Amino acid sequence: MSTISLRTNHNNDVTIISNIFIDSYMPTANGAYVKVYLYLLRCLSSNTFDLSISTIADQLEDTEKDIMRAIAYWEKVNLILVTRDENNQITNITFNNPAVPLTENYPLYTANIEVNKTNIHQGTASTIANNKENATSNDAIIKPTYTKAQIELMSKDDNVQLLLAAVESYMARPLKSADQQLILYLYENIGFSSDLILFLFEYCISINKKSASYVEAVALGWAKEGIDSEEKAKQYTNKYNKTYQAINKAFGLNRTPGDIEIKFINKWINHLNLPLELIIEACNRTLLRTGKPDFNYADKIITSWSENNVKSITDVTKLDQTHAKQAKPAYNAQKQTVAKTNTNNKFNNFAQRNYSKEDFRKMEQLLLNKQ
Repeated sequence: MSTISLRTNHNNDVTIISNIFIDSYMPTANGAYVKVYLYLLRCLSSNTFDLSISTIADQLEDTEKDIMRAIAYWEKVNLILVTRDENNQITNITFNNPAVPLTENYPLYTANIEVNKTNIHQGTASTIANNKENATSNDAIIKPTYTKAQIELMSKDDNVQLLLAAVESYMARPLKSADQQLILYLYENIGFSSDLILFLFEYCISINKKSASYVEAVALGWAKEGIDSEEKAKQYTNKYNKTYQAINKAFGLNRTPGDIEIKFINKWINHLNLPLELIIEACNRTLLRTGKPDFNYADKIITSWSENNVKSITDVTKLDQTHAKQAKPAYNAQKQTVAKTNTNNKFNNFAQRNYSKEDFRKMEQLLLNKQ
């Protein structure tokens, strides 16, 4: 494998780590990518000019593919300039001085999308507001399908380029077409900010859900709940995590809820708006009555409480007392019916005889004579 020459545009007597890199690039980059970048800088400052992918991999105890992926990432965000030979082997890496990622006053690229002819950049406040309003109105907005040429055009935008690269680092693999389509859809049509999209993927990956369909379902759920910032998303997910962890504990489960179970939890939290203590009480009652973690049974209890305007454990106690009072007359009537039925059965329906002492003496004498 060919050797790689390193060059720089700044002095190499020390290892220089730009504050811009630390503030703007490092937080969104994969930790393994940061390690490669820092190691290359260190080699540059120590006059280690003959490197190869294999030697870097050995030094960092990583695979060559991981090293190549890290280099491709830093090339994509324009922190390094990579030169390759005719065999696509890296021959030169030039470090560019980090610049603050542009957030405004950058070139505009217009995507020719039939359902949404808006600029590919962040957009005006009114455009984003309209997109968010559409996203929350019963799926009024149509999800576009971007062509490869459109994706390439959009990716020339600095914000989009950085966003795609950051999500790719979170996924720890190259983005699939479905991932790219989803990211652009959320960014352009739904009006999600870059920070919110990054947190969305970070959250889904943290619960081991990486499919584009799952991420999209979570995103649209957030949009319907009016979640339009990273801070709101964090508050929402913290509440949700606290809830399902408590439910898992009540049910004795040690796993992430399944899709159907998540629908039940979302119903209890977001639509019925019941406090957590009531949800846990319903789970406890379910486990006692069925002997298993039955979400469907718990949902019947919770729905009944909601229909009876139950808001607290005190309300549950009052409702239980009301049911007990209503049930007692019915139970007594049923008990009387059973007693009456028993007295009228064929075993009791015959004339009773009364025996005297003389009768018992005669029967005893008869038994003695038979002996």
